[in-house]
Amino acid sequence: MAILGNLFLVLAALIFFGMLSLLFGNAPRTGDAGVGYAWSLILLNLGFVVCMVVVTLTIAAQGGFAWISEQKNHRFWWVAGGLTGALVTTAFSSLLRNELGPAIPPVRWLASALPVLMPIMLIATGLMLVNTGIRESVSETLYKLPVRLIGIIGLTGLALLLSIQIVSSFRNQAAMIRDQTSRIDSNQQRMIDDITAVDVSQGIYSLLIYSGHNQDREVWTRAVDKIKSHPDWQAELIRLLHGNASFEVFQFLAYNDVDDPARFAEPVRQGILYQAEAFRKRIRNCSHSSHFYKGMFSYEIERVLLTADRYKGHGVDYRDAIKELLAALHEPSDFGHTLPGEGARLEKWLKKNE
Repeated sequence: MAILGNLFLVLAALIFFGMLSLLFGNAPRTGDAGVGYAWSLILLNLGFVVCMVVVTLTIAAQGGFAWISEQKNHRFWWVAGGLTGALVTTAFSSLLRNELGPAIPPVRWLASALPVLMPIMLIATGLMLVNTGIRESVSETLYKLPVRLIGIIGLTGLALLLSIQIVSSFRNQAAMIRDQTSRIDSNQQRMIDDITAVDVSQGIYSLLIYSGHNQDREVWTRAVDKIKSHPDWQAELIRLLHGNASFEVFQFLAYNDVDDPARFAEPVRQGILYQAEAFRKRIRNCSHSSHFYKGMFSYEIERVLLTADRYKGHGVDYRDAIKELLAALHEPSDFGHTLPGEGARLEKWLKKNE
């Protein structure tokens, strides 16, 4: 067993000298050379890890860690945790020693020293513990103190790396939230600017997309106020119900009040029929299976039904128009004859209003 342990100690020492030549050479930071430098360090560290794991197993098999604790579980976790922490801390220190930026001096010193001191302690201590003759001829302090230091530094390093990771994660999340908030604020301001720029004397169509509850309250309110600044905005809404803008009008009517609801009762019915024809046309024009999918009309159906509920008390029966909308969902298509589950909401509404 000692021969195996010594062999891997020699390999670990050779790898360590290879790491030293990289760590104290001119480290490239960019381009292919920088990538190659990083990968060389990673591979050397992996090789060192393998060597020290084999050495540690050899020592354990020979009872070299018996002095740590009488209980095998305690001994295992102390050795495994300390070694893992030491190797991980050493590897990260070697990779990041040139990337510390404005780190505080103690952290900078540790990151510079650990890639050198830790392998030396591991190799030297391993040499004493692998070889029973050497272990018995030297003072116990010479190997017990380094082993404890390795364990303490390793576990401390793991805790530090974990805390850095947690702090970095929180900072990244905070930065993402700030960036997202900034984009939302920027987009909201863009919409407010668009609303402000509209000349209602030329029409209100472009304002309708901002008039639903899917918009921020300020955007929604500004759009509605601007629409109602049109001299005859109700007549304009009724006119748009009979054309390609009917869906946008439903977005307005579903969430906002009008001065004369009865005036809108019949135009709403006609707008629903126009939506049915729009559904049929869209299905017929599907040119790919991805265009024909469950939920493709859910947004429109929701607005239509919300509007029908708001205006059904003004003497107009919307059931036939809703049935026509439901029938439109069965328009033949090259990609299917029925949209799965699409008409469930319409059927539920019809049943409720029988």
